[in-house]
Amino acid sequence: MMNTRTFFLVLMNVTFLICRVSAAADAPVRFLALGKPSAIRIQGTAKTLESEKPAWKDGKFSGTYHVLLNELETGISMRDRHMKEKYLEVEKFPKADLMLSDCPVKLGESKCEGQVTLHGVTQKVPLNVAWSRGSSSDEWLAHSRFILKLSEFGIKIPTFANITVAEDVTVEVDSSVKEPKALVSDSAKTPSSPTQPQLKN
Repeated sequence: MMNTRTFFLVLMNVTFLICRVSAAADAPVRFLALGKPSAIRIQGTAKTLESEKPAWKDGKFSGTYHVLLNELETGISMRDRHMKEKYLEVEKFPKADLMLSDCPVKLGESKCEGQVTLHGVTQKVPLNVAWSRGSSSDEWLAHSRFILKLSEFGIKIPTFANITVAEDVTVEVDSSVKEPKALVSDSAKTPSSPTQPQLKN
């Protein structure tokens, strides 16, 4: 009969294989949590990213993104259910919000200030945003990366079979932004007043 330790080792191997497939999927939102002491890697994805209030001003972008937490997946349904019901409490807090404010848009990486609302708590977070050009002349691709500390959002640290998930969770968000047409002909020119771009998820 398989003991608890052997079962958990098998579960870890299966998790790793499944998560490799999940991470390769075309998902705009991804997260990575590490376990301790075994350093298990738990990767998750969400395939829907909603947005609102996009705006440009002086070459900087602002906007808000919403992630439906009930869509988060890690590749194991039982773990997903525990994550959503016990820790994230998605019935009470169905979504997470990321707000970007005055993030410089340029080829390469920008240091930006963000604000995350999760589990009913709002915290400021520093972000690294890597900007690149999309398939059309007016499209910018944004790859945002930041770290969330679960305790700062009132989320209990998940524990299973003597494995505790590390408090810091790395989150990555991919989106594309349509540059206002007035700026496409000269993207280096900074607008004198805010204009509204279209944000494509």
